[in-house]
Amino acid sequence: VVVRGMTGKAVSQLYPEVTRVDIAMSSADVLEALVKIKRNYNNVKVGLVLSDISICPIDAIKELTNMDVLLRQVRDEKALEGVVRELESEGCEVFLGGFTLNRLCKRLNIKAESILTGKEAIRKSIAEALNAASILNRERTRVSLLQTILDVTDNVVFAINTFRTIIRANILANQFFGFDITGKNLNDIITFGD
Repeated sequence: VVVRGMTGKAVSQLYPEVTRVDIAMSSADVLEALVKIKRNYNNVKVGLVLSDISICPIDAIKELTNMDVLLRQVRDEKALEGVVRELESEGCEVFLGGFTLNRLCKRLNIKAESILTGKEAIRKSIAEALNAASILNRERTRVSLLQTILDVTDNVVFAINTFRTIIRANILANQFFGFDITGKNLNDIITFGD
């Protein structure tokens, strides 16, 4: 899944098994959105809400745009409304952020603008996602091949990792021990002499 910001974090929490590739937001994306606000609104205080404030040197942004901007970091949707209300109480009239912030502001009837990600960042993230999918596919093929090899032998066979954890076992191994041994530590199922 290729996502950005809080939406990406929410997807990861709901679907931890899904591989996530983040779309990078840049300070240039933030500056472009602030310029849009400057054009569309007359001398307003802006509440800039980001899930990662490291991309945004606020003093430089204020100097470059000559705008009154308050910056807040929000890591999840649960804290978002509280931050918006806090910024509103500090005089912010327009909010700037991603999809999640804009959806909330629309529901609260508060003015908001979206930070749009540049096309190159989207292309780069999609290429990264395709590469990750290819690697995952190769790994699944290897695992499937290993399991096939294990299952066609007439012997009890299992594979362990460096921690002596059984990572794969054939059907005969599971029948021999009387339970599924995958994930068990070798020391827990076999007693070794001194």
